[in-house]
Amino acid sequence: YNNIGTAYYSFGEFRKSLEYFQKSLQIFNKIYEEDHPDIARAYNNIGSTYQSLGEYNKAIEYKQKSLKLLEKIYKEGHPDIARAYNNIGSIYDNLGEYNKALEYYQKSLQIYEKIYQEDHPDIARAYNNIGGAYDSLGLYNKAIDYYQKSLQIYKKIYQEDHPDTARAYNNIGKINHTLGEFNKALEYYLESVQIFKNIYQYQEDHSDIARVYNNI
Repeated sequence: YNNIGTAYYSFGEFRKSLEYFQKSLQIFNKIYEEDHPDIARAYNNIGSTYQSLGEYNKAIEYKQKSLKLLEKIYKEGHPDIARAYNNIGSIYDNLGEYNKALEYYQKSLQIYEKIYQEDHPDIARAYNNIGGAYDSLGLYNKAIDYYQKSLQIYKKIYQEDHPDTARAYNNIGKINHTLGEFNKALEYYLESVQIFKNIYQYQEDHSDIARVYNNI
């Protein structure tokens, strides 16, 4: 049931996927007498589907259920708990509640920084999300600070050109653009577009390249 739900989700048939995720959850609730990671994942999948449907309050309800179970199951910081915080933050982002989003993104980052001793993509993504929340709040200097932290990690961990690195350059470019620092903005946009062009050598007409051209 879960796998069929995942397939429908991939096709963008969210009502169908919801139906199968709920069937999966019903069975998990019957067979596990105690809290179990599979139940938490089922709640998470249902929450993600509601988020994709734009039903954000229901999405938060299920994501919170998932988080509470994970916090019971794993006594200490765990990547699944960090992801749950991040997921809830993204829903608050959708709702335009950026202070709430920031709160959850920061909780996510705190766990990742404890778990991973070295630079890690999850830490970089958390920095990026925090930067995005500050950007939405109009706190542009803080946003740039976090976007730069994100970029530094991506440049370390990816030896070759990578879409995350290109997006980080683009994000910093957008903030500089907003601040009226047009030469700096252009510098970052040009870095971004060059990486995208290197990645999509056989797909010159790619939406990521088009977006950065538009920014330039």
